[in-house]
Amino acid sequence: PRLVTQSGYLLSANRSIVQQVTTVAAGYPLRKVGDTVTVKKTATSYQTSQKIASFVKGSKYKIKQVKNVSQSNSKRAYLLDNINSWVLEQDVQ
Repeated sequence: PRLVTQSGYLLSANRSIVQQVTTVAAGYPLRKVGDTVTVKKTATSYQTSQKIASFVKGSKYKIKQVKNVSQSNSKRAYLLDNINSWVLEQDVQ
């Protein structure tokens, strides 16, 4: 039997189909180059501290690069395609 967690992951006791899920210390999913993310509507600033424009919030972008940071609640920042700006992991979903 499987169980769906609140975060949408499936749990199973069948070891042949289990896949390890990696998260960073802050508890955010580990995302990689090529993944698509949505900038949260609650996001306020880019990783560089510049204000995020309202048209960016709620929009989807592809990750171009990933870097390690130690800023606010985030351990990673993502360079997003089209806007070419670094966004903290806490500000994407």
